[in-house]
Amino acid sequence: MPITTHTVQAGGCAWTFTTLPATQGLEVFTQLTAIMGAATGQLSGGFKPGLDMADQDIDPNVLGAALGAVGMKLAEPGTVAMIKALLQSLQKGTPPALQPVQFDLEFAGNYGTLLAILRDALKANFQSFFVGSPGFGAIVHSLGERFQKPST
Repeated sequence: MPITTHTVQAGGCAWTFTTLPATQGLEVFTQLTAIMGAATGQLSGGFKPGLDMADQDIDPNVLGAALGAVGMKLAEPGTVAMIKALLQSLQKGTPPALQPVQFDLEFAGNYGTLLAILRDALKANFQSFFVGSPGFGAIVHSLGERFQKPST
C-alpha cells in the first residue's frame, strides 16, 4: 500500500498528514506494542473461552491494572518522540493551502485536539492490524462496544 494523505477534522480545524513509510511505521508499531502488550495480556488472561469478545465480563480490578500498565508505559521516555514521529507530516489545513505545524506552540493547552488527531493517525497507519485482527483489535473493539452499551 502506498503512502497516503489523510485530512481530518479536530478542534474546529482541518489537519492533513501522510501515513508513515514502512520502516518508520514499524518503529512506531513496536513502541505501541510495548505500551499495549502487558495491558492486553492482563485483559485477555481473564477471558472465558467460547464467549464473544463483547460478552466478556471484565473484572474492574483487571481493567484498572491494565490501564495502570498502559499509563506507566506512556510515562516512559520515548513516548513523546514516538507521538511526534507519528505526526511528523502533520500540517494545518487542506491541500493546497497547507500550513506547517509548530508542535509545541500549536498544541500547548490543546491536548484534546492533539489526541483526536493522534487517534486518526493511529487508525490511518495501523488499522490493518487493529481491525479484524485476533490481537489488539479484537480487545479494543470489545472494550469500545462494552463501554457504549447502555447499562441494564
